[in-house]
Amino acid sequence: MLLKISIILFAIFVIFLLLYLLSVKKSKKKGFIQKFTGFISLISLLCAVVFLIIFCKANNIKIFNRLKSYDVLEKYTQTLKSTDAQTAYPLLPTEVFAHNEQTYFKNSQNDLFEIQFAEEKYNLTTVENKVDNIVSGNTIKATIKDNGDLVLDGYLLYSKYESKFVEFNNEIIAKSVASVSATSNSVMYVTDKGELYALGFNEYGQLGDTTTKNKSEPVFVKDGVTKAEISDTHSMIIDKFGTLYAVGDNSYSQLGNKTAVSSTEFTKIMQGVKDIKLGNYLSFVLTVNGELYTAGRNDLGQLGNNGGEFKAELILALKGVEKISIHNNTCAALTYDGKLYVWGDNAENKAGIANKEIIISPTEVSNDIYDFTLSDKGIIAITKDRNVIITNDKGEKVTVADFAAQVPDAYKDRFLATHELTDEKV
Repeated sequence: MLLKISIILFAIFVIFLLLYLLSVKKSKKKGFIQKFTGFISLISLLCAVVFLIIFCKANNIKIFNRLKSYDVLEKYTQTLKSTDAQTAYPLLPTEVFAHNEQTYFKNSQNDLFEIQFAEEKYNLTTVENKVDNIVSGNTIKATIKDNGDLVLDGYLLYSKYESKFVEFNNEIIAKSVASVSATSNSVMYVTDKGELYALGFNEYGQLGDTTTKNKSEPVFVKDGVTKAEISDTHSMIIDKFGTLYAVGDNSYSQLGNKTAVSSTEFTKIMQGVKDIKLGNYLSFVLTVNGELYTAGRNDLGQLGNNGGEFKAELILALKGVEKISIHNNTCAALTYDGKLYVWGDNAENKAGIANKEIIISPTEVSNDIYDFTLSDKGIIAITKDRNVIITNDKGEKVTVADFAAQVPDAYKDRFLATHELTDEKV
């Protein structure tokens, strides 16, 4: 609407500008017509510009390219030579993200870099500044900027089959957002105030609003929430007291409530929960003391219980865990001391272990990892030395960014400073 108003005002500006020029041509004296047409053309131009700026701001469109693009490898080396490791440290990678075939990392300055592969060489390109987090479904990417703006780009797949096609073009849909979860069908996010909102596919009641009606715009669901995760069929939330709730489809007992009964209302599951990740009919629950519990499908070893039989409850899979990830049916966990374990679907060696289609229990693939994520390409990880590595289709580790970094001892390990190590495998 704002863009349409801006275009109409600009058209008015052009019309009255032409009338003004014609009046000037006929008479050099400034009569009423000249003054009127000149005034209207000026006012319409100013208003058109104002509405255009408002539209661009609302849709996160940059009129002028303010992206601070730089060669991060070169800049780190130069900064290290001219200053010291402490000053240069903020340039080093700290988190990795993935969206379909695209892979990214960001540094402590919240600058985002895309890892591009061309002619058997990896290149790093600055793609955005001031990014806090990225999550994605196959058709949509959700980005939280460091000012709390939630930006959506892409479309919700469910809407292809409905009258309204829900599409986003780098659009800000919410502000003051603390966390977000997204699939190709739905988006769920939590604000800084603990307010939970959701939109998208809701056939199983997974949006948690007690209905099964799809939502084309965000709807308020619940307050007092610190974390929310959604899959195509179910969702889980953690409240401010660390209590876990689940809602939606439960055909594989993925809600972890010891039943196979689905629900359109949040059901209390357990307490003392720190993090959650959801996959295809699959749930991972991480407790505050580092215990990883799994529930749901197990046909590809997703539960990590040595290929054991299905159970309609949460199963303890690993201890000493700090971070978890699920990509389709491939699963991984990072322990306090930097050990990376993988299990589940390993087709095309995507879990980093060669010549093994299914991994039925958590298997260590590396012991020096700072951060990681699972993606279409396989494992993307940052080592403790801040090199970025990726696993190829042979299950081999390939270094895509070698910083030759001098990491200060205080920053070497990501989790050991705040946790007592309990790296015990179940």
